Amino acid sequence: MHPIGEVVAPSLNEVCSQNLQISIKECYVPTVSSVINQKRNQVELNFTRRTQVCLQYEEDGRCQIWKRKTIPLYSVTPCLCLQVWEDDDDKPRRSLSCPFKKTGFLQKNVWQNLTVSVGQGRMNDKGQMLLWNLSAPCRLEGEVWPCGWNGGHQCTEIEGFRQQLENTTWEQNRKNQWVKLGVFEDINLQLSPCVMVHLKRGNLHLGPFCYRQTTRWRWNLLAVAGLLVITLTALMLCLLHNFVKKLASRSFQRGCMQIGRKGHIVLLSPPDVRDGVSEVCGLGSFLKSQGFSVSVDQWSRMEQVKLGPLPWLHSQLLHVKNLGGRAVLVLTRKALGLANEWHREALDGGDGNTPQSPYSDVFMASLCLILGDKQLGRTGERFLLVTFDHDVVQTPGSLPELFHGLHLFRLPSQMKTLLCELARGGKRKPEGRKTKNGWKWVTLDQCWENSFSTQTSSKCSSEILK
Repeated sequence: MHPIGEVVAPSLNEVCSQNLQISIKECYVPTVSSVINQKRNQVELNFTRRTQVCLQYEEDGRCQIWKRKTIPLYSVTPCLCLQVWEDDDDKPRRSLSCPFKKTGFLQKNVWQNLTVSVGQGRMNDKGQMLLWNLSAPCRLEGEVWPCGWNGGHQCTEIEGFRQQLENTTWEQNRKNQWVKLGVFEDINLQLSPCVMVHLKRGNLHLGPFCYRQTTRWRWNLLAVAGLLVITLTALMLCLLHNFVKKLASRSFQRGCMQIGRKGHIVLLSPPDVRDGVSEVCGLGSFLKSQGFSVSVDQWSRMEQVKLGPLPWLHSQLLHVKNLGGRAVLVLTRKALGLANEWHREALDGGDGNTPQSPYSDVFMASLCLILGDKQLGRTGERFLLVTFDHDVVQTPGSLPELFHGLHLFRLPSQMKTLLCELARGGKRKPEGRKTKNGWKWVTLDQCWENSFSTQTSSKCSSEILK
């Protein structure tokens, strides 16, 4: 009798890991290739029809099913991975690749979506503690420490409290953001302490983030580049203010009627609000100085929190309807890309998985209303477009289809034409020269032709009322 021995068969993954995928049918796993198209601000995927794909931030992140063959470039980060498998229950094997790890310029998408919030708490012995919360698309390495803010230009470190941003202590939330929570115990909150963050990659210092000033800040300053951006913006606003004031004054005297009562202007920011915050607010202040009733979404954050972004936008459009005026949508490269993705998904009946900026709720609501006006044949009655970057729209045909028929004004060169358009409160419709795709070029001489009513409604606005 031969002794009976135990035979241990290797698993399928062990067998397939020995470069036998070609000879063993069960080892086959489909692949997906990716190409970065910076001109279209997207990543193009190439996979077969029966291949299932999901996106996940970090190799152990939550898997989000992705059915489209393009990914918006602003949502792609170095830690984004692609998991693929064949749509067949008999072939459960999957492959995982992270093709963007060494793409350095995508790191800015991590920094632009990094947020830090600071709060206070109490210990069981009635001692005080400072709570902090950091979230980002990818896990980060670095340090966090408290500092004392004295109202000057520096925040002095409170010694002995430094904490590390370790990879093992991050958790992923429902929005697929990686979150790191921490607490500094026995901190005197009467000193108005703040939190500083240092990231190893890029050697960046962020902050200070102070709980008495805000509950949640979106990181928008780089240590060196921040000062440069602020200086250039202030200089540009100073030049823009003086230039536009003289230009607009001459424009109204020559070509526009003087109107005793000017309408209500709603100024809507692009989703990447950090890149245009000074320009948008500066434009709002200037329009207000010209006698318009102006509401800027960035000035109304508290109202949006109380009412919600959609009801807030609807209430502003009611003022436009009653007083006359326009809703002005500021365009950037990211705004155009998001509008393209949103419109394509709306027409295809998509599942709404397009990644969004935390500040894009009002912007997305405006896209819904623009589409409603377009479907009712009322394009351009309530909305118009402006841009501060002349390179955003190279040709009329480069505008997203959703914006065809809306007037676009390039600032500051077309500021006088914009003021003329806003001054008439949407009561007269210019007949500009049309291109073959329907984009109207507005001139100052055409500013007062053909009246039309602003009594409009759309499917989106009626849904908001519900």
